[in-house]
Amino acid sequence: MSRSIILREGLDQIVLGNIDSKTIADKFSDLSREEFDKLMNEALFDIWIVSGDKGYFSKGYHTAVRSLETCLFGEPDKKQEEHEFNEQWHDMLYF
Repeated sequence: MSRSIILREGLDQIVLGNIDSKTIADKFSDLSREEFDKLMNEALFDIWIVSGDKGYFSKGYHTAVRSLETCLFGEPDKKQEEHEFNEQWHDMLYF
């Protein structure tokens, strides 16, 4: 089974409350940030296709992803988080 499928199923279990994010994070602790982000993009694409943006936030996937990333890489720097948010809005202006 691919690791992106394991990650996606882990996110489902976190959302359902059957498992905590630390348990899932332990399975991916050997990955660099770039490798983890690639797997997360694959897993989130599968989730997004089914639930869309609204479902991603309302069903709790956003919270699950944030808690998993915090377990693996610590709390994000507030200034970096704000920069990424502004960068996304900047990119959207071109569409």
